[in-house]
Order: sequence, then structure tokens, then C-alpha cells
Amino acid sequence: MKPAAVKPKLATLILLGSLLFVLTGSCLCSSGSKQYADMMTMVPVDSTEFHFWNIHGLGADSELWPLYEKFRESSIARQLADIEPVLAVVKNSAKANGFDGSVTVLEGDFNSRDLERRLKSEGYVLSMHLDVEIWTPEEGELYVSVALVDRAVLMGTAEDLKACINAMELDQQDSFYEDQAIEWVADRLPEGLIVDIFRAGPDSTEHYADLISYGRSYTKEGEDKLRMTGIYMFSDGYAAEPALAHVSDYLKGQEFTNVETKQEGNFIRATASVYISDLTRDMPY
Repeated sequence: MKPAAVKPKLATLILLGSLLFVLTGSCLCSSGSKQYADMMTMVPVDSTEFHFWNIHGLGADSELWPLYEKFRESSIARQLADIEPVLAVVKNSAKANGFDGSVTVLEGDFNSRDLERRLKSEGYVLSMHLDVEIWTPEEGELYVSVALVDRAVLMGTAEDLKACINAMELDQQDSFYEDQAIEWVADRLPEGLIVDIFRAGPDSTEHYADLISYGRSYTKEGEDKLRMTGIYMFSDGYAAEPALAHVSDYLKGQEFTNVETKQEGNFIRATASVYISDLTRDMPY
């Protein structure tokens, strides 16, 4: 009789264990949010362009060094070298434009105490905004202001840095990522070495009727080649369908090869290949 009494309890334990596995399985497999999406929460909601570069990934692959050199030779990197001589600590970079200004966010293994010491020695003047340090170079310098936040350095004019700090410190709803038209595109793009996201408008590079927002993500495909995935969001499927051919023609005219486009409701997904040398020539940091 005792064995018969034990079986229901055992069955219950097995059932509970199975249920727990089902409820937690997705959490165990979660890879976390995308690097570029995290950095989008650090720039203002009224940005019109966002450009993410995986600096560590570009610098770790010799075939990608032509792109890495774009960062290394930029005015941002030259200024950073004065306060952080080890550029290898930079993991990711994000640039946002269009909120009546522009800002660069550098994410990496920064030591805030070392940065503060070097900023002081270089003559930067300290001010505070929402308890965040902003260091401004002496008047007449060509350099921009620097803000120090957790594991990140922000670079731009003092006013532009304040706009970013407001997005981070006051309300995440004021960040670029929290604009739904931007979030829907960002969430459909794969993680990439370089990710560009645009709010469509009169000054945007690509123009199609009723285009709301669009983006591109680049991943390594092979020797001297990158794979580009593009996502275009339209007001509805009625507007997306006739744009398929226009998107394809535009990409082919920009030296992309193996171009494929397909409609996904009110979105268009485009894939293509591009030579690293061609992308390096045409893409600024």
C-alpha cells in the first residue's frame, strides 16, 4: 500500500518541476537586450539619426581594420586619447544627430577616477547637471565637452550633453528607443558590427511614400564582405508593397549585391552583401 501512496506525490513533483521548467525556460535562454538598443536609451527622443559601431569587434578583426581606422582617426578618438590613452578600453560607440545638436556616446571599461584626474590636468572645467559631471575644455579649444556616466563617456557641446543626461536620468520615455516607430525597427534588426537607424523625413537619405523609419545592420559575411539587413517601416501595407522595387533599385545603385527584398505587413526587409572596401570608402564615422 505504501508504494501506491507515494506515486501521486512523485507525479505531483514531476508535474511541478515540468511546469517550472516551462515557465523559466525562456528566461534561461534569454540573451539580453541588444547592445545598440541599450545605447539608444542614452540619446534624446527627438534625434533623427543613430549610428552604432561595435568598436571592439571592428578592432579585433584585421579584415575590418579599415573601418576601425575611421574611428581611430576621428576627432573624437584624438580627443579621447588625451584623457584615456588606451583606446582599447572602448567597446562600443553611438552617435546621435538631429535634436538640434549631436552627441557621441562611448561605452567601455573606463575608470572614472583616472578620467577625472586627466581631465583636471588637461584644464577642463567641471560643472554638474542632475548630479552628472560635465567637463568643458578651456575657451578657445577645439575639443568638445565630456560627461562621465557609469561605464560611458559622452562627448558633445555642454547643452547637447544635458539633453542626453535628461533622457537617461529624468525619464526613459524621453529616449530615442522609446519612440515606438524607432523601437519597432530596432527590434527587428539583428545585432551588428555597425547599425544605423533613421527617422524618415525630407533630409533622410532614402525617400519613399509614407516611409516612417528605417535602419540597417551589418554583420561579417566572409572575406572582405559584410551582410546588410535593412528594415523599412511604412504607414501600412498599402504603402510598403509598391516600395519593394524602389528599395531594391536603390540598394543595387549603392554597390550592394545579392539584393533581396520582401514585404512583412507594413515593413520591408532587405538583405544584401557589400564589400568592406566599398563600405569603408562611403561610410563616415
